[in-house]
Amino acid sequence: MGGHQASSASVKPHAAPVLHAINYLLGDLDAKYLTTLRSQGVLQSYPSRIKDPDTVDFSTGSVGIGATAALWAAIAHRYVESHFADAPPAGRFISLLGDAELDEGAIWEAVADPQVASLGELLWVFVVAITASMVGLAYAMRTLPSVPPTPSGSASARH
Repeated sequence: MGGHQASSASVKPHAAPVLHAINYLLGDLDAKYLTTLRSQGVLQSYPSRIKDPDTVDFSTGSVGIGATAALWAAIAHRYVESHFADAPPAGRFISLLGDAELDEGAIWEAVADPQVASLGELLWVFVVAITASMVGLAYAMRTLPSVPPTPSGSASARH
C-alpha cells in the first residue's frame, strides 16, 4: 500500500470495500469503479489479485488466509534477504483481521510458532465489530441490580 517504504496489506474478506476506498484515495483506483462493488467483472467483495482492477497484494477469499498470507510473505522475504544480497527491503506485511479469523486453527498455529514473534515487519490489526446485540447486552448488564457479595463463611462460599 504505498508510502515511502513499500508495504503489503492483507485484508479480511469482507473489508474489501475499505481497501478499494484506500486505493482510490491513493490514486490507484478510478472513481468510476467505486459504485461497482459485487457487480459482474468489477470490484469484488473479497480482495482478488486477478479480478479487481486496483492493486491487491493478497487474495483473501477464505477466512484465515489473510493473516497467514502476510505471515508467509514476511517469512519468505526473510529467506530471500538472507540468500540474495540484492533483495529489496521488505517494508511491512499488514493483515486486517476480524473476530471470525480468530476461529481459524491456522491463526493459532501461527501465533504459537516462536519464529512469528521475531517478525518485526509483520503487523496484525484486529478489528472487533461492535454489534447492536453486544451494545444491548452491555446495557442489560449495566442495569442489572447489584448483588451483595456472599459472606466468606456462608455455605455457598465454601462450595
